[in-house]
Amino acid sequence: TRAPPRAKPPAPAAVPWGPGGAMAAETKMDVEESAPQPAVDHQDPSADVDLAAYISKYTGYTRLKRLVYIGESCPGLQGQAYRMAIDMAKSMNDTQMYTKLVSSVGSYLGEGSVTLDSSWVDETDRANASRQETLDLNLGHVKSTMVKEGIRVAYTDLGNFYYAKGDIQSALKNFLRTRDYCTTPAHTSDMCINVITASSDLGHWRHVSQYVSKGEQMEAPSPEYTSKLRAASGLTSLAEGEMKIAARRFLTVEESLGNTFSNVITLEDVATYGTLCALASLDRQELRRRLFENATFQVVLEAVPTLRALAQDFFYGRYGSCIERLHAMLPILMIDMYMRPHAVELVESIKESLALQYFSPYLSVDLRRMAAAFNQEVQDMEKVVCKLIAKDALPARIDSESKTMHRRGHDERHASVDKVMRLMDAHVRQTNTALLRLSLMQHDFVITAADDTRQGSSRDLSGAAEIEVPEDNRQDGSM
Repeated sequence: TRAPPRAKPPAPAAVPWGPGGAMAAETKMDVEESAPQPAVDHQDPSADVDLAAYISKYTGYTRLKRLVYIGESCPGLQGQAYRMAIDMAKSMNDTQMYTKLVSSVGSYLGEGSVTLDSSWVDETDRANASRQETLDLNLGHVKSTMVKEGIRVAYTDLGNFYYAKGDIQSALKNFLRTRDYCTTPAHTSDMCINVITASSDLGHWRHVSQYVSKGEQMEAPSPEYTSKLRAASGLTSLAEGEMKIAARRFLTVEESLGNTFSNVITLEDVATYGTLCALASLDRQELRRRLFENATFQVVLEAVPTLRALAQDFFYGRYGSCIERLHAMLPILMIDMYMRPHAVELVESIKESLALQYFSPYLSVDLRRMAAAFNQEVQDMEKVVCKLIAKDALPARIDSESKTMHRRGHDERHASVDKVMRLMDAHVRQTNTALLRLSLMQHDFVITAADDTRQGSSRDLSGAAEIEVPEDNRQDGSM
């Protein structure tokens, strides 16, 4: 007798973000400003990604947040991501997230593989409570002295303490309180970066945008500071789906960013986001100016050599190689919490841009040869072209029988006649306006200034009715 098949363990429930995590229920921010939500795809191309190498680029709370996101959205990496997330929560002394992760995903990882370390939780909670009490006492003391610098430092220490243990909402509140105690531009810049970091972890993009604008209004203390603001602005536009704006902001980031902002975004992320958004949204002239002729961003691209090759394939018409590189990057894009919601859309937009670029010099194209150039099946190529035609992005028609595409005809004679008629109408309007002006000057009709008396203005207006226009001007329709 064949044994019954072993039941697959249920997928773990999504881990809620509690007060010690990224999202508190009592937050006062708008609902639409929530953290990016994972979109689970049953065809998971990310199973072969080296998760340890990928996540090592990030520091701080964003590493934990990305691990939890990967565990929720990528079935192929679920077990590894949750194990790493549990270890990360423990190293951060985030007892609430550690407890929730163990209770939520322990059944999926297997009984006995992950157990709750109750003694460590109790000991860490006591240590955190003692540290918090010390910081609160210090804050009360410096408030009694009324020294602004001391109060600012005390609030900053409290914010750093809450951020280190994963209570991002409390950290943001303390960072915001330092705003009234900043006495130098350096203090204000530090406050802006702290608020931007915490707000991005919470997904409060409107808040991020507000403090990016505030930070840009003051003199930049260093190139790294400017690059951080531009990267945060680009990340905000990307999260809101504004690809063109995101591309323009990312392409202004300098190499000086380095790993100084790895608790939010890395230099490799800037290169990836900026290049893909630019290829998908910018026209050819702007792409040349902002990407290929931008010496500053070319240095940034050196962090990801495959992106430089991808951009060159796109610009120089190596269509098959470009699409192959795009599909090779897809696994990494699908585990990125900011790119995953837009990855498929970006890839499709880049393919459409390549199709438009291929067809631009021709009046007719053989779809079989076009598909061969793109390393695609004829049916897939025809779908891409049909979508462009339906959006009025490609002025062409498809002959399905012969598998050819023909550009729609353009009536040059009709267009020339329309242009002549428009020019004639414009000339008649200008002539009539000139004749009217000459007639007013001939009869000394002048509109007085606004500060004249009401009586004088009435006389001028009444005199307008007595103007006699020469007969020849009337015949020309000047009045």
